[in-house]
Amino acid sequence: MRPLLAFFLIAFFALFTNLLSAQSTYRPSAFPPPDTCGQPSLVTYGTGATDEVGNYLLPLPSGHFLISAAQDGDVLLAELDGELNLLWQRKLPITLRADNIRHLSLDSDNMLLGTGFSENFNAQIVAYAFKYDYQNHNLLWIRTLTGLPNQNRTHTFYTILEKETGGNYLVTGQTQQNDPPGLGCDAVILELDRNSGSRAWMQNYNLGSCETFQKTILLNNSIYSTGRYNFAGGGTDKMRA
Repeated sequence: MRPLLAFFLIAFFALFTNLLSAQSTYRPSAFPPPDTCGQPSLVTYGTGATDEVGNYLLPLPSGHFLISAAQDGDVLLAELDGELNLLWQRKLPITLRADNIRHLSLDSDNMLLGTGFSENFNAQIVAYAFKYDYQNHNLLWIRTLTGLPNQNRTHTFYTILEKETGGNYLVTGQTQQNDPPGLGCDAVILELDRNSGSRAWMQNYNLGSCETFQKTILLNNSIYSTGRYNFAGGGTDKMRA
């Protein structure tokens, strides 16, 4: 049985001021400088009788922020204000499995974009991306990609971003199983239509035996991503990058 968890949030109520103005060298032991940060506050949400975990924070233009969480296998979204008051919470019907959010972002229309994966063992693993109107609580679309059983660690979407203002969305991650010449778990990038979520194209990248794009940014019309790969036959404890 998995342990019962209550997710928590640590909020710092004062911003660092003049952090680097008087320092030429970063010293971890001196961070933050004395008298520049208020006292942290620890707030917990949920109950000990429910399997819960928080997994992503996203600041909103209003000064509030969203928390994504998992609650008894369902995706839970909640909005909090700057004083940590819970304004609303909603469950999203993503899949019929245990779902987890990997990434959240906002597009230029202030719509919420998200990615994640289901993690039911002995069942088909599903990577998913979705678009959600969080102000009116309306799930606009969700798109899924099904992988092999027992492959939740190697079949997931990590990042979703708007290509340009009013444009389509780019999704990066890792998929398994793949068509040749892939060897199993490949890094993947795909483009989704802004309005319908339909897939415009998808490309897998095979560098050895197992690859992934974990964090992606768009800068000056280029895509930058971090990830890892290991050589064919090397095992997951070998080559990483």
